Amino acid sequence: MIHLIVIGTHAIEDPTTNDVATAIDAEPHVNDVLVRRCNGVAELLRAIAAVRAEHGPIDILDIVDHAGPGLQHIGDDVLFSTSEDPCQPLIGADTAKTIAESLSPTAHVRLLGCATSLAVPNFEEESETTRPAVLPSLTSRGQLLLFKLGAALGRSRTAFGTLRPTTALDFGSGGLMPRLENEILYSSLAALDYQAPTESERLSSYGIISGQNCFPVV
Repeated sequence: MIHLIVIGTHAIEDPTTNDVATAIDAEPHVNDVLVRRCNGVAELLRAIAAVRAEHGPIDILDIVDHAGPGLQHIGDDVLFSTSEDPCQPLIGADTAKTIAESLSPTAHVRLLGCATSLAVPNFEEESETTRPAVLPSLTSRGQLLLFKLGAALGRSRTAFGTLRPTTALDFGSGGLMPRLENEILYSSLAALDYQAPTESERLSSYGIISGQNCFPVV
């Protein structure tokens, strides 16, 4: 399995992304984990194509840089973005299709910036009392981002976003800490039917808060 982590770099040095890179590089990388640093979409595409040429199709692609609900940067560029209009195309759709050429048919693309799967910029204000658990249509910006990105990637590929801000403490030599994958990631498959839960709702669904052993709803 080929796991590529791409961390954004910036024309003006950014301590936030540098701290993530330091956390990932603090120990030898686990097997099949490759790390690259890129500023902008063009550098990202070149790095992905080079990894594909040397190592074969990529199974997991992690993008780590500044982000927000429905938005992911790579360096000084916007990588993917969407409005709240389901009919508007994904900004970055052509980039996603180019990336897909270097992915395995069932690859995961994970947007690991802050709260990429949530609905609105003031994501802290979301609660189970202010939004429905099941939506009649796609209305959340983060939900739309994942849905549109998953469609652009094609095949049986899945896009993932985050349920909260991420920090360097969430990363280790294998990238995102494995224990967090079920806690803070939300997929394009779930986005078909459900708006992203809050992190506390996700933890509770796993019995981490309630102490019960149960499966998540989304």
